[in-house]
Amino acid sequence: MAYGVGLIFDQQTDATIREVWQTLHDRGIVTPLVVPGSLPHISLILSEALRVDEALERIEETARTLPRLEIRFSTVGVFTHPDLVLFYGITPTAELIRFHAALKQAYRQCTAALITASQPGVWVPHCSLTGRLDSSQVQDSIMVAAGTPLPFVTQHIELAVVEFDRSGVKMLKVIRVGA
Repeated sequence: MAYGVGLIFDQQTDATIREVWQTLHDRGIVTPLVVPGSLPHISLILSEALRVDEALERIEETARTLPRLEIRFSTVGVFTHPDLVLFYGITPTAELIRFHAALKQAYRQCTAALITASQPGVWVPHCSLTGRLDSSQVQDSIMVAAGTPLPFVTQHIELAVVEFDRSGVKMLKVIRVGA
C-alpha cells in the first residue's frame, strides 16, 4: 500500500473536474474516474509506508496552523515521463509552496519512504485528468481539458489523507485547514 495527503475541493470544483473526467472517459480515455474511491485532488505528499495514527495527529495539528489557500487552476499540461498524463496545472504561489513544505515537515516525521516526486523542489502542483495516455490520445485529451475556461479558482479546500494501490483509494481522514 501507499499513502498520500492531498487537497480536495468544494462541490463546484469537484463537479467541474468530474465533468472533464467523464467526457474523457466517454471518449475511451483512461481517467482517475475508473479507480474506486478516487476523487479530484492535488497530491501534496506521497509515501510507500506511513505510521498512520501518528501522521493523522501531526497533519491535523499542522493543518490547524495553516492559512486557507486560494487554488488557481491555470494551465493544461502533459507529463511525459514515465507515462503520458494530462493534468490541470496549479499556479505555484508562495503560500502554496509554504503550505506544502509545512505539511511535508509534519508528514516526514512519520515515514522513511517519501516518494521523490512529492519533495519540495521536485513537486509539481497539479490535478490529474487522465491515467496513462496513448500518444494518439494526447491532442483529443488536451482539447477536452481546454474546453473548461481557465483560469478557475477555488478557496474551499480540505486535506484528505488516503491509502491507495492500483485497486482503489481508501479515505483515512478529511482534515479542515485553518482555525
